[in-house]
Amino acid sequence: MFISTIKQLVTGICTILLFSTVSMAQMPGQQPAPPVPAVSADVTDEEVGKFATIALAFDAIQADVDRQILQAVNDAGMTTERFTAIMQSQQNPTAAAELNVTEEEMELLNGIGPQVQMIQMGSQERVLAAIEEEDMTVERFQQIAAGSQADEELAERINTEVENRAEDTE
Repeated sequence: MFISTIKQLVTGICTILLFSTVSMAQMPGQQPAPPVPAVSADVTDEEVGKFATIALAFDAIQADVDRQILQAVNDAGMTTERFTAIMQSQQNPTAAAELNVTEEEMELLNGIGPQVQMIQMGSQERVLAAIEEEDMTVERFQQIAAGSQADEELAERINTEVENRAEDTE
């Protein structure tokens, strides 16, 4: 696994955690405080190991979520390729205008929306459970994640541990 892959995993995990923890604890009108990044010297080898285990669990959870969402899309009668194109176009207004999404396609997407939300909520619960299973708090996980984005040494330590643990499971 490359450091960029680890950064993608971290970003995905943090996104899930941000939506799950902020929505539960935030007062109306408040902005969440960003986690204070941890630096490599402040992160123990044990924490790096726990973080790596959580990252690998997240990777498996994300793969399952992707599979479930694509199955829901296919069951609704839309191809995976078209669904992906529409979802990507929603991030780019220029592409959206050129894609020509039909009313029928929008109805299909709106119809599977609740199912996709349930799948995503389940993934949030699974990620939180993976963190708890490693006896790490969400806040500490977020600190290490933020640190891995800013501290190349910490990112390398995590990357090495993820690679070692991934090899052990193969």
